[in-house]
Amino acid sequence: MKGICRLCQQEKDLIRRSHIWPDFMYKGMYDDKGRLYVINSSEPAKHRTVQSGSYEQHIFCSDCDNVRIGQLERYASNNLYRKPYLEENAAFKQISVPGGIQVIHCEDLNYNQFKLFLLSLLWRASISTEAVFENFKLGEDEEEFLRASIYEKAVVDEMAFPCVLLTSGGAALDENFIAVDAFKTGLVKFYINAFVYTFYLAENKKDETTRQLAIGMDQKMGIMKVSIAQWNLIRNSIIEATIAASNR
Repeated sequence: MKGICRLCQQEKDLIRRSHIWPDFMYKGMYDDKGRLYVINSSEPAKHRTVQSGSYEQHIFCSDCDNVRIGQLERYASNNLYRKPYLEENAAFKQISVPGGIQVIHCEDLNYNQFKLFLLSLLWRASISTEAVFENFKLGEDEEEFLRASIYEKAVVDEMAFPCVLLTSGGAALDENFIAVDAFKTGLVKFYINAFVYTFYLAENKKDETTRQLAIGMDQKMGIMKVSIAQWNLIRNSIIEATIAASNR
């Protein structure tokens, strides 16, 4: 069908289905029937099963979906998700920092490609009408800034919507679901599979730790790595925050 593409804002033939986030982010989450669980923030105590990751109908033209966004997704897939980031190697250094925290120090990431990939996740979550994202919405000016940056392949400042990643260190998950924690003012956390993506939206939430861990123009990034016990606490806190918000 013809319509206005949400990214290029031109009237074009729109593809029937666009994933909000790419399939590779859901790897290993599907059950033996090809389903995964999402948390609907209206009924967080109930898991809803879907046959594939969250998607929207008729929002992007083929060029924007497959080329502009597709290039960013392929870069992230090839340079993080398909790499041995949990192992010590030339691209990923396993570092212990004060306080007993483990950090995966990522080297030689293309700043613009990976930054725009992260911003595309944030933007797509905001424009989505899927139930899992219903408690998260950016302002119109923020959405437009992200849309234009992605479409124009702009070089965005390091501290504009910085994102810090956290992983369990490869722990097997007891439940396969995606969830959004948008209930703390000034930041949003996206929980999906092996990672939690925390985006810092308000200036007062950003600090030197954020700057050190978020992807920088020096092509480096730090991923926080926590124990299985800590990972389970984080998972449970997201579920509890969602349930608490729905009961207000």
